[in-house]
Amino acid sequence: MVLCAAPALIEKLGAPGAPSDLQRYPAIVYHRDGWTEAWSFPDENGRIEVLEPTSRIRLADLGAMLDAALAGRGLAWLPDWLIGEQLANGELRGLLPDRPARSHQIGLCWPASPLLAARVQVAIEALSASYRDAAR
Repeated sequence: MVLCAAPALIEKLGAPGAPSDLQRYPAIVYHRDGWTEAWSFPDENGRIEVLEPTSRIRLADLGAMLDAALAGRGLAWLPDWLIGEQLANGELRGLLPDRPARSHQIGLCWPASPLLAARVQVAIEALSASYRDAAR
């Protein structure tokens, strides 16, 4: 997960220096079924600082959150696999670079079967390779 924002928003408000600064910035948060995902920032000692950002923009779709961040509507905490291109081309800037990225565990489940559909096998192999590469 990467905290990010559009360059125009950072130029206007300045870049936060620490997670404790985030409450003074507009935020775009993931919100679904009455639950809002908190933002967590591991420190160098492995302790996790958890923040519940205040936001008027609550979305249950990561693509919509990305669009709102690109439009400069606020800071967003998004997965690196979703925003890699935008970070690389400068449309978004990563924030708090001195704080390590938080990761989520992902598991794959599929029914046991001697005949696995080709599309399922391809998906398993692609996801496995992607995460092996990301771990390097």
